[in-house]
Amino acid sequence: MRAFFSTLANGQYAEAVHLYGGEYEILAGWNPDLSPTDYESLWQRGCGQNGLVCMEVLEVVNAVETESGFEFTVTFMTKDGELFQFTGCCGETLPEPIMEYVIGVEKVDGDYKVLSPPPYMP
Repeated sequence: MRAFFSTLANGQYAEAVHLYGGEYEILAGWNPDLSPTDYESLWQRGCGQNGLVCMEVLEVVNAVETESGFEFTVTFMTKDGELFQFTGCCGETLPEPIMEYVIGVEKVDGDYKVLSPPPYMP
């Protein structure tokens, strides 16, 4: 899980593809000019243009084993090394910033893969 978010944060999109087992429908919908199976380019656009905030994991706050894998609650680290806090968007401020994110991980074809994309900030 840490490796997946690290590869995205460092622009290593081809490597990230091998660590992700989730859906690509949203990324493909945001980028209709790309092939829906060009996963590397979809991640590049997702992180660079579409609003995904691709950061390193700062801390694993909680880990729970599920029937099909794991569910991690994590915080993320900004490029400045600070705790990422989503405070709202589009002129609206949240009453409390969002700092923790739940990330699903399941075994897919014998390997554990991340099912959850990075946080989204429109």
